[in-house]
Amino acid sequence: MKKKVLVGLSGGVDSSVAAYLLKKQGFDVIGAFILISPLMLQNFFKQQKVVACPWSLDLRLARQVASQLKIPFYTFDFSALYEQAVLENFVLEYEKGSTPNPDALCNQAIKFGQFMRIAREVGADFVATGHYAGKFQNNIARGADKSKDQSYFLWKLDKSQIQKALFPLAKLKKSAVRKIARDLGLPTAGRPDSQGICFLGQIKVQDFLSHKLKDKAGQIVNTKNEILGAHQGLWRYTIGQKIAGLQFANTSYAGKDIPLLYVVQKDLKENRLVVGTATNAELYTRQIKISQLNFNNFKPNQPAFCQIRYGQMSQKCQIKIRKNIAVVDFEKPQRAATRGQSLVVYQGDMLVGGGIISN
Repeated sequence: MKKKVLVGLSGGVDSSVAAYLLKKQGFDVIGAFILISPLMLQNFFKQQKVVACPWSLDLRLARQVASQLKIPFYTFDFSALYEQAVLENFVLEYEKGSTPNPDALCNQAIKFGQFMRIAREVGADFVATGHYAGKFQNNIARGADKSKDQSYFLWKLDKSQIQKALFPLAKLKKSAVRKIARDLGLPTAGRPDSQGICFLGQIKVQDFLSHKLKDKAGQIVNTKNEILGAHQGLWRYTIGQKIAGLQFANTSYAGKDIPLLYVVQKDLKENRLVVGTATNAELYTRQIKISQLNFNNFKPNQPAFCQIRYGQMSQKCQIKIRKNIAVVDFEKPQRAATRGQSLVVYQGDMLVGGGIISN
C-alpha cells in the first residue's frame, strides 16, 4: 500500500512543487488548503477595514495545482483556532511589551497541530509542507538552501509532530524549485515569496496592531534620562529599532553631530521609551534567559550555536537548563535581543532546542 500524505497547498510555488515531488516519489498525495475566514478577521478587527491575505487567489491557484497534478483537494477552515492560538496571543504579547514571532506559533498550532489531527482523520501517514527544512535522526534540520532555511520557525514542534512531518524541499535551492514549477507549467511558478504575518499576507504589523491596541503617549528619553521627544505607544516599537526626528536642544547631544539613535529599552512601568546610540552598552548582551523550552536530543557536552532572530548567522553559545528556564551565554555580545522572540539552538545542522526570550 502506498503511504498517504496530506500536503498543505498554500497557492505558492514551494508547496506546489512539494506536492509534485511527493507524487513522483510514489506517495498517495492529498492536497489541502487552510482557510482563515475573512468573516472571522472582520469580527476580530471589530468590523474595521483591514487589508488581509488575498485568500481567494491563493485558494484558486491551490485548486488549479491539485487539478494539474491529478490529486484530490480539500479546504479546511481553521479560523477559530487561528484566532485563539495565534492572533489573540500575538496581540496580548505586544500589549505586555514583548515582540512575539507568530510563525512559530502558527506552525505548532495550525500547520503541524490541527492540520496533523485532520491528517489522522483522513488516514494520512504524514503531513508535508513547502518549508525549506529537513529531518535527521528525528530532529528538524537545516535545509540545503541556507539563504531560505526555515528551520528557525519549527523549533516548537514536538517529537510526534516531527515523526509525521515531511519536507520535500529539504535538499533543493529556491532556484531549482522555481525551475521545476516552470518546467511543469504550474500556475504558481512565478508567484513571489509570501511575507508578513502568518496567513494575513502583506499587512504591516503596526497596521494590524492599531486595530486592537490603544495608544498611550509617553516620553522618549536617552540613557541619561534626558527628554528627547514623545511616543504614541510603546507597542509601536521594538528593541534595536531606528528612531528619527527627535529634538536635541538642551541635551548632551546639543552642538554635536546628531547621532543615529535606536531603541534600547521599553520601560513599561514609567511608559518611557529609552533610546541610545549604536554603541550603547544597553543595546548588547552576552547572556539571555529563555522560557517555554522545547529541547530534543540536545547534548550539553557538544558545541552549540544559537540564533536570536531569523536569518542571523548562528552564534557560539553555552546553555544551562534549570527546570523550566535556560540560561544562554554567548561567546560574543548580541545586539538587540528582544523579549518575546525565539532563541533557537543548533548542534551541527540539527535544531536541538529553543525557547522564548524572557530576559
